[in-house]
Amino acid sequence: MLPLSVYRHVQLNGEFGREEGVLNGDEQFIMNLIVNGATYEQIAEQINTSKRTVENYLRKIYEKLGVRSKVEALEKYIKSPYYSSCQRRE
Repeated sequence: MLPLSVYRHVQLNGEFGREEGVLNGDEQFIMNLIVNGATYEQIAEQINTSKRTVENYLRKIYEKLGVRSKVEALEKYIKSPYYSSCQRRE
């Protein structure tokens, strides 16, 4: 049995029954670059950071999407409202 404070914390953070994490603008931008075929080096150059920082972003994105690979992340991202709303703006 969980203490009430822990249960509330988990509920507020959406860890029970969470289907998908919320990606911030930078994470959505990175995923859009990946969808368009950009390499980690190209992404790093575009956002003025290192390849290692891009890898860290992707690790967080994978965790939020609940996936373990680039292919799974792409599949889930393309099916998400993030991608469809991005496509409408173009």
